[in-house]
Amino acid sequence: MASSPHVILFPSFPQHPTNERRIFTDLQLIERFAIWLQACGHSQSTVNAYTRTVRKLVAGLNGRSLTTLRPSEIRAFLAHRLEQGACRSTVNGALFNLRSFYRFLRLGGLVCNDPTREVRTGKAPRRLPVILSVAQVGQLIRATETNRNRTRDIRDAAIVELFYATGCRRNELTNLRVEDVDFNRQTITVRRGKGGKDRVVFFGDPAATALKQHLGNRQRGRIFDVSSQILWRVIRRASLRANLPSVHPHTLRHTFATHLLESGADLRAIQELLGHASLGTTQNYTHLQTASLRKTLERCHPRG
Repeated sequence: MASSPHVILFPSFPQHPTNERRIFTDLQLIERFAIWLQACGHSQSTVNAYTRTVRKLVAGLNGRSLTTLRPSEIRAFLAHRLEQGACRSTVNGALFNLRSFYRFLRLGGLVCNDPTREVRTGKAPRRLPVILSVAQVGQLIRATETNRNRTRDIRDAAIVELFYATGCRRNELTNLRVEDVDFNRQTITVRRGKGGKDRVVFFGDPAATALKQHLGNRQRGRIFDVSSQILWRVIRRASLRANLPSVHPHTLRHTFATHLLESGADLRAIQELLGHASLGTTQNYTHLQTASLRKTLERCHPRG
């Protein structure tokens, strides 16, 4: 969680003998939670994810206030998510979001006890993300070439090329602007990526060609004037056309990093390109590479 700025989101309360306090509705608490998260520097997608979890909790409270919940009720909510088919990692993420919310309430002086502190959900099994081979990336790109005379297919080709060429996150690609593209150096400046930091990413000739075809004569504005959800659909549609396993934008980010690592790229360089604050996050790709090699050995070696 980002460090908490000194932001007054609740009015100061006069010291009445009765210790009377203003009562906030759950909706008002969620709205103030969103403001606090933004003040902490979180992206809009993170704010949406955190508040979505709290709204789901509220939906099952039958009028109970969020400030009155007990640990047993938090456990019941998480257990219900599991029963609905959510995986363990998703439920762990929901608990993390709720802990952030109750931390916010404690800072605002609206709760004394945090009901999430006594809740544990168990460790999620480590599942390797899908990593595409170089040949599969080619299949994915060719799947956008159904009709390169159509504006949408030209756009889709540029989206796939840039995801793989730059390793950008979905929200980063959504917010890329034409004026931040340097075709001479083949770079794009990513403004306010995760953690609010800027960084420079690079692209090669194939992505440059696709991008120029998509932009035409445009000089300003967002490169892809669509929502992040549309970007997800573009990748999903291309993967279905290419008959590939479940592929989403983050698959291409994982693939970008893994292919660099397999080709001998320095881990620090990959960290900079991905925009990771910690080298430890980037080192996860070495574990993925090791696990991939182990699977290859087991599949191909007679005594693997």
